[in-house]
Amino acid sequence: VYKRQVSTQSTWATMDTLKKTALRTTKEMLGIDLSACKKWLHFVSFEYSRCTGDKSQTVVFIPDIWAHFAAEGLKPCNQVKKEEKEVTEEVEEEVEKKKKKKKKK
Repeated sequence: VYKRQVSTQSTWATMDTLKKTALRTTKEMLGIDLSACKKWLHFVSFEYSRCTGDKSQTVVFIPDIWAHFAAEGLKPCNQVKKEEKEVTEEVEEEVEKKKKKKKKK
């Protein structure tokens, strides 16, 4: 998710420019390169007036990372399911061990 405050009077405040700014800032701040995400969802925009009379706008974009994963041949849902299954198996093993210990006492 990216939020950026821009002056509505600015000529550079186009959606493409805002998306590029979101890419750059996300990489700088979080170290995450989302440049492969070609689809960005324009989630919401807020336009408001400041006390000074200037008009401003805050735009929130959400990158469509699932489309990116599909394009790269990655299957994050399958990976999550696999990890969940592994964790579940580990928990079940621990529960069985504790049951056996209780029976021995």
